[in-house]
Amino acid sequence: MRNQTSKKAFSVALALIMGISLCSPVAANAASSEKKDTTMAKYLTAKVNQQALGKMTMARAKTYKKNGFKYKVSGGKATITGYTGKSKKLAIPAKLGNKTVTKIGKYAFDDNDKLKSVTIPKTVTEIQEGAFRCCYNLTSVKLGNKVTKIGERAFERCNVKKLQVAGKVKKMESYVMAYNWELSKVSLPSTVTTLAYRAFYCCTNLSKINLDKVKEADGTSLRQTKWFEKQKTGAYVGTTFLGISGNPESLTIKPGTTKIADFACDYSDYGLLEGTSKLQKVVIPEGVTYIGEAAFYNVPVKEITIPASVTKLAPLSIGFVKFDNQLEYDVNYFYNLELEKQKTAQSKRRADESDYDEEESDEYYEDEEDYEEEDYEEEDYDAEEVAWEAAWKAYEEYEESEKVRLGAKTYDFRAEENPAIRTTVCYGVCVPVKDFVIKGQAGSAAETYAKQYGFTFVAE
Repeated sequence: MRNQTSKKAFSVALALIMGISLCSPVAANAASSEKKDTTMAKYLTAKVNQQALGKMTMARAKTYKKNGFKYKVSGGKATITGYTGKSKKLAIPAKLGNKTVTKIGKYAFDDNDKLKSVTIPKTVTEIQEGAFRCCYNLTSVKLGNKVTKIGERAFERCNVKKLQVAGKVKKMESYVMAYNWELSKVSLPSTVTTLAYRAFYCCTNLSKINLDKVKEADGTSLRQTKWFEKQKTGAYVGTTFLGISGNPESLTIKPGTTKIADFACDYSDYGLLEGTSKLQKVVIPEGVTYIGEAAFYNVPVKEITIPASVTKLAPLSIGFVKFDNQLEYDVNYFYNLELEKQKTAQSKRRADESDYDEEESDEYYEDEEDYEEEDYEEEDYDAEEVAWEAAWKAYEEYEESEKVRLGAKTYDFRAEENPAIRTTVCYGVCVPVKDFVIKGQAGSAAETYAKQYGFTFVAE
């Protein structure tokens, strides 16, 4: 009886969490008049409930330990959640406690500096976010042929030398192999069609990777690799333009291109000193339909012609630079000014005290402790600390006034259809390029973009 009551209470609680009404006459009346909508709602509700229940069950599941592995069991399958062993060459078991290991959980081996090689069994279908992140001595990974998903940052900041992705993985997620400086070769299966944001970013030794089946790639996915640096006339994956190595003064995107990737020529992310882009001219061919998010961010182009084939220009695609780069003064400038003020004031104060001492030379401290206390207070004064406090206050006031003068705006992309907190962090406050001109066909996406951000539009 107690179990039935407990189950019922759990069901009610779950329904309340998910926002589901258990007894609503209004919902019942609506259901009778809109059967199709209700059928879909039931389907979606069941789906959401199933996913939520799975997550809740996993979170509440008991943690087991065996041979240094920590794992949880859900649906009769084991997920490895941690490892306390000391193995350098680790073969992950196919079973733990008679339960088949199908997942390696989030950050399960994170920051393990003992691991040098890992073999993942064919029972594993998913390697979750950050599973082997920051395993700095990990140089060899053998993946099972049943893997269908490798999560974000799964092998970020390791030292894997070669990677052969088996199984049916469809997407190389964000930062999945980023900062593997020793990585020289990657073999992708034909199922991989997408390279996400910074998937192989800063794998500086990577020179060989098969991209024949890849259809979509972020502009940062292969940046700061040997492969990217070799693409002197432009890096392309299929018909997508990813960017160009070096720092050219002009760029002509090749005919046949249909998409300019997100962050393709984002010069705040090219390993250059920010604001040093030399790019002054960009030629976009007819046939391009999409210009990605921040595709030409921080590029000082003053004018561009957008072909009529372009149906969408994503946020910050062109015409914006970093606000910080537009500031004439930084906090150090104000610090030096304030420090000089503090030193001048301190010198004057000491001079005044010296004059006072000469006038009152016949007087003395009645209590020796009073002298020691005053002497301590003088030593405790820190001109540099006071200068820094004043400098930051002055800099913030200057920064705010410049935002108003330059028409700077803060862009929060979490509300956009391409949600990515990275843009809030990386870009923050942006400034439109002064006197920026967009040329294109009247009524086109180019004109819409120009009006949206207040740029001059010239119909051709």
